[in-house]
Amino acid sequence: MLTLSINLTLVFFFTLLALQFFKPIAERVGLVDNPCARKQHTGFVPLIGGISVFTGIIFASIMFGWISSSVTPLMTYIFCISILVVLGAVDDAKDLSVKIRLVVQTLITFIMIFGSDLFIHNLGEMPFIGELNIGWVGYFLTVFAVIGAINAFNMVDGIDGLCGCLSIMTLLPMAIAFSWSGQTVPMLICLVICSAILPFLVVNLKLFFVKQKVFMGDAGSMMIGFSVVFLLLSGSQVDAQNISFSAAAALWFIAIPLMDMAAIMIRRIRKGQSPFQADRNHLHHIFLHSGFTSRQSLLIITIVQAGLSVVGLLGIHFSIPSYILMIGFVTIFFCYSYAIQHVWRVTKYLRARRINKVRLLKENHA
Repeated sequence: MLTLSINLTLVFFFTLLALQFFKPIAERVGLVDNPCARKQHTGFVPLIGGISVFTGIIFASIMFGWISSSVTPLMTYIFCISILVVLGAVDDAKDLSVKIRLVVQTLITFIMIFGSDLFIHNLGEMPFIGELNIGWVGYFLTVFAVIGAINAFNMVDGIDGLCGCLSIMTLLPMAIAFSWSGQTVPMLICLVICSAILPFLVVNLKLFFVKQKVFMGDAGSMMIGFSVVFLLLSGSQVDAQNISFSAAAALWFIAIPLMDMAAIMIRRIRKGQSPFQADRNHLHHIFLHSGFTSRQSLLIITIVQAGLSVVGLLGIHFSIPSYILMIGFVTIFFCYSYAIQHVWRVTKYLRARRINKVRLLKENHA
């Protein structure tokens, strides 16, 4: 345990050094985020958070011997996130089209499927029919799942710290579940990614005397999204002897990013828009429009995801049947989706009240 703590600490400080190393390079090559109508920050912010997290993961991979490992899934994972980081960095710099991103993400999914033999084939135990195995249909479902997870974390990366905090609230419960089933390597990957994300959060949130923030960038959000779905599949879609959690329990670990993405896409499609069209209608935007600060929004959403992840852990610990966990998740999603579709009326009312209150205070002061 002491050795593990030391290794994770080394990953933390190596990633912190990587952040400082890449900052001036990003500024020189123009890998910065410019403020605009949709991105309401101040100044040019380096988009090197994801690249630094990736550097920390590679450092850990060398330290733990994963790079030279004969375990094919590990090498497949490292190869896939390397491509995604390059894709994300180019997208951050050049703003690639949705089609190019989707094509590369699809290719990455097939590399993962055939390189590590990971795909959705078992949806867990269902009433009256037992284990629900979906066979070759799982290949197509896996493509949607991987692309969905990649873009889910990309979409929640809208306020400082949110993508990183939600990632940790997803990865830590998974690490616990892997430890319960004795799956050491997947548990280590979860902990390594968390250790690499923490220094990014320190800089992104400008904690401990940090003066200049950095953003995660598409390179980071896409890599984290893929890492999460890779680990979810590693825990739920292996042979029966090595399974760590059911597919239904896995949904609770990724609940907020998944529900936010699905609800927003449904809303856009109903309005006749592209499901990938960027806007300011996500969950964190709703909190901001309702008068919460960015830090308050971050705290509330992170706590909610932590609670949902605990539900998943309780389901694993008490061996709750998959269909019950699935029914519970679908119920939560429909409630969430309904609330998202109608919450703007409430936020507009609260916003109008706040504006009127400020106006009255100014008039009284005058």
